[in-house]
Amino acid sequence: QAGNASFLPALQVTRSFQVSQQLGVASAVPGMSGFANVLLSGGGATCTLVSADTRFMSPAPLPGGRSAPHGGFQFRAVGCAGSVTIAIAYPEPLPTGVAFWKFGPATPGAASSWFAWSGATLSGDRRTVTYTITDNGVGDSDPAVGAVRDPFVPALGGTDTAVAIPVDAPWALALLSALLGWLGWRRATAARPA
Repeated sequence: QAGNASFLPALQVTRSFQVSQQLGVASAVPGMSGFANVLLSGGGATCTLVSADTRFMSPAPLPGGRSAPHGGFQFRAVGCAGSVTIAIAYPEPLPTGVAFWKFGPATPGAASSWFAWSGATLSGDRRTVTYTITDNGVGDSDPAVGAVRDPFVPALGGTDTAVAIPVDAPWALALLSALLGWLGWRRATAARPA
């Protein structure tokens, strides 16, 4: 600041500061009381979370009629090399029967879609989920080198565990019924004493 008739000029002062990586977030979880703590590890010395792209969210419609009562979590990390590990400590246990789903490529280089994720580990108290994503590997929905983006959802239910067998012709249903009846009759006659 330059001086004037009333004030002397301000001295030039140099200050330096260090910008630290963002390696964790705390956030409310839909349907739970309290906050979840999320911690990023791995990825090298410059790997950091991008605040604007890291949060709990309501996922887009999941496949097979699944529901996400506690929402999902997505993050974006940049400046990363290799793999990053995410640990999510929930304030309450996740429900029994929960399965983990991800949005991204199910195989390296594939188009992004929802797929069942077997790479997550759930702690014995059902409160902590840990999983690892490799840059441009399975589940990384950001194709840029050094950037990892990952939508992740603990989901319940689903309709794709049972598969219906369509019968378009009534004669096929009648034939199937007759065959089952014949097998039952044959078993009953084979079990009779001579």
